[in-house]
Amino acid sequence: MARIRQLKPEARKSYTLASWPREVRLAWLYLSGYLDDDGRGLDDVRLIVAECFPLDRDVTDRKMESWLATMADKPRLHPCDDPALCRYEVQGMRYLHAPKFKKHQKVNRPQPSRIPPCPIHEPDGLF
Repeated sequence: MARIRQLKPEARKSYTLASWPREVRLAWLYLSGYLDDDGRGLDDVRLIVAECFPLDRDVTDRKMESWLATMADKPRLHPCDDPALCRYEVQGMRYLHAPKFKKHQKVNRPQPSRIPPCPIHEPDGLF
């Protein structure tokens, strides 16, 4: 379910986001509405395109896949930081999550996630 999300002013000054092309930055902002209240979502490019760009016929699955790959790359300026997006698999299903989601989003009336936690960033199932 799409949720209302806010953009914090410091996002405009983020070195990580600034290193991405504008289209990727826009996709990142729209992706926050696709992710659940724990910052997780199904890693299915068809669903992501349909949710984030429903009226943009020029946003193809291939283009979105390349944008997601950019988001999941290590930051160039701070290579010790986690990437903005983590892609993972649990029991044969692919998922993604934003490791710093809760740092940047204050969720009103959070709903429990139906998506399994990331074994890399949430090994105990906690965020």
